[in-house]
Amino acid sequence: MNSSDIIAIGSDHGGYELKSSLIASLKEFGVNHQDIGTHSENPVDYIEFAVEVAGMILKREASSGILCCSTGQGMAIIANRFRGIRAAMCPNKMSAVHARRKLDANIMIVGTRTIIDSPREILWEWLSTHYAPTEKTVSRIERLNSAGSLISEWFNRRNLSEEW
Repeated sequence: MNSSDIIAIGSDHGGYELKSSLIASLKEFGVNHQDIGTHSENPVDYIEFAVEVAGMILKREASSGILCCSTGQGMAIIANRFRGIRAAMCPNKMSAVHARRKLDANIMIVGTRTIIDSPREILWEWLSTHYAPTEKTVSRIERLNSAGSLISEWFNRRNLSEEW
């Protein structure tokens, strides 16, 4: 099985039940996945799961990922620290479609306290929507992928040091 066949999925304790529901839907849809944890509602730190899912994508062990927690905010902050990762909050179907079609997002993040639409329906939209590159979206993704240099440019234009 190659990475194009696998979706990495992880959660902290706050997203465990939602992750379990999404795994059931992945199985129903016939989608291969790898559950990287957590495997219970016992308290854990969300950071390790966001890092693991992002790492699997960057190492090409998975083609995309799903992260679940209470709000999704912490997972998004951690996952988006990795160059090449575009993690998007997807509380509803429209967000999932936009994240895939316009941003080529490779991680879908859902929060148990922030989700609006049915998790199954959000997942279906995520899986069935593909990136539709345009000149504008390609340029934006290239800029996102070079965010470190964008930050340096911003500081340089303002004659500030990055230690500021």
